[in-house]
Amino acid sequence: MEEVKFCECGCGKPAPISPKTCKRDSYIKGEPRRFIHNHHWRGHHHSEESKEKERQSHLGEKNGMWKGDNASKHTGRTRAIQWYKLGKCVLCGEDATDRHHRDGNTLNNDPPNVQMLCRSCHMIEDGRMNNLKEFQGTEDGGKGGSK
Repeated sequence: MEEVKFCECGCGKPAPISPKTCKRDSYIKGEPRRFIHNHHWRGHHHSEESKEKERQSHLGEKNGMWKGDNASKHTGRTRAIQWYKLGKCVLCGEDATDRHHRDGNTLNNDPPNVQMLCRSCHMIEDGRMNNLKEFQGTEDGGKGGSK
C-alpha cells in the first residue's frame, strides 16, 4: 500500500493523484501532486503594513503611468470623482450631483478646492445659468434664425 502524501499548504488534506504527466507543472501520472488546486496560494497573506508599503511604491511619480503636468482636464475630473463621495450641496442642502473645482483648475483636487454642489448651484457658480437665461431670452430662443 502506497503512503498518502498531503497537500503542502498545510491544510492536512490528501494531495490528489495526477491523471497525466505535465513537464511544465512537474506532474507525473499516477503520483501525488504537491498541492490541491489553488492551495499553493494559501498562507501568502500580506500584513496591512506591507500592503500600504506596496501601494505607496506606485503612487504619483513612482507610477509608470504618471503624467504629471501633462494630465488632461478629464483626468482631473476623474480623480475628483474617485476621491470625493457626493453628499449634500454645500450651498442649498439638496443632494449633490457634481464636484465643482472652485479655482476652475480640474487638476487641483485639494479638499478646499472641491465643492459638492447640486446641478443648479453648479450652473450658477460656473456662470452657465446666466448664459442659459440669456440664450433663452433671445427673440428666436437661441436658434439663430430671424423672425
